[in-house]
Amino acid sequence: LQTEDITVFETVPSLLSAFLEGLPEEAPLPSLRWLIPTGEALPVPLAVRWYSRYPGIPLLNAYGPTEASDDITHYVVPADIRIDQPYIPIGRPGLNMRTYILDRYQHPCPPGVRGEICVSGICVGLGYWKDEERSSRAFVANPLSGGDAAYGRLYRTGDQGYYQPDGNLVCTGRLDTQIKLRGNRIELGEIEHVLGSY
Repeated sequence: LQTEDITVFETVPSLLSAFLEGLPEEAPLPSLRWLIPTGEALPVPLAVRWYSRYPGIPLLNAYGPTEASDDITHYVVPADIRIDQPYIPIGRPGLNMRTYILDRYQHPCPPGVRGEICVSGICVGLGYWKDEERSSRAFVANPLSGGDAAYGRLYRTGDQGYYQPDGNLVCTGRLDTQIKLRGNRIELGEIEHVLGSY
């Protein structure tokens, strides 16, 4: 970051944590303009640690599944973030993308009510390679497109979240047992199946 004059650094929070732990006391990052954590939830204490070291380099919390072009929402984390808040919002979608919080009947949830995070727009992929059954469950017709073909496909992320009153989205975890470790998806059911075979 120093020798190559990096201006934007995008990384997973688990690597960011290790990065901060290994930094010497004096480690200026004069060229860095943005740090973008993505790929897994950004813990509040980690954001606080970052700002205590680099108060002038803003955090841009990014969210998005691979099935929808990775980063679809962004949230500029304020430097005065409170350590006692439970989550850091993931923000709002970029241009030509929409996010929804839907209940199990695919009806919109009001602000503050948890549901499944769903995505539509230019970012949504066409499905899973050679897996029609899985694709048909995750990539569905968008009941809220209003007839706009650009938003006709909906990707059901399997992530759970809610809208804050200010319109920012908060992701609170998964609806299933999938976890992320160092930015990698891990299906606990697959591990359980292999263990069960023994």
